[in-house]
Amino acid sequence: MANQKRKSTSRADDLTTEESAIMLKKAFSKSDFPSLKKLADKLGFNYKTLGNYFSGHRRPSQERLEIILMELAHSEKPTLLKYKVGAPRPIYDAGNGTKNTCESERHAHLLKCAIALAMEQLDFFKEGSNDDRIILRKVISGKDAGYFTSLWGSLYNEEQLKAWKAFSELRRDQ
Repeated sequence: MANQKRKSTSRADDLTTEESAIMLKKAFSKSDFPSLKKLADKLGFNYKTLGNYFSGHRRPSQERLEIILMELAHSEKPTLLKYKVGAPRPIYDAGNGTKNTCESERHAHLLKCAIALAMEQLDFFKEGSNDDRIILRKVISGKDAGYFTSLWGSLYNEEQLKAWKAFSELRRDQ
């Protein structure tokens, strides 16, 4: 399986070539782009290279994957992804007196893309059989699912987040 190779140690690059292609195809199917050619033109990417990403022949870099997903999700600011790691990040006012970096907005948009893609998968398991859910539980542990859902809920309330962090540190120390 040539397209299953190329795992790296970074969390962002843990997708295989095939998984990247599946994610891109799903995001593209939900977009308003009429063709890959139009998407390539909009992004300034070589059409054949973009086609290779979507067909699973090549895996895009993490930066390119994010740029493509942001554009497909109709991000208002896809250019935010073009800042190099370690370069100074522009700062914008979040409207509540605090300053946030573009990095925060980039991560928020990527989570929005991930949620849109995950909803279809969650619906599959919701409507599927018990055997389907047994497979899900073998692939994703209850501990990981619980961690995700409790952290996600805590992100919407600062007091809950403080308590969640304190509890998580206590659990880690045990």
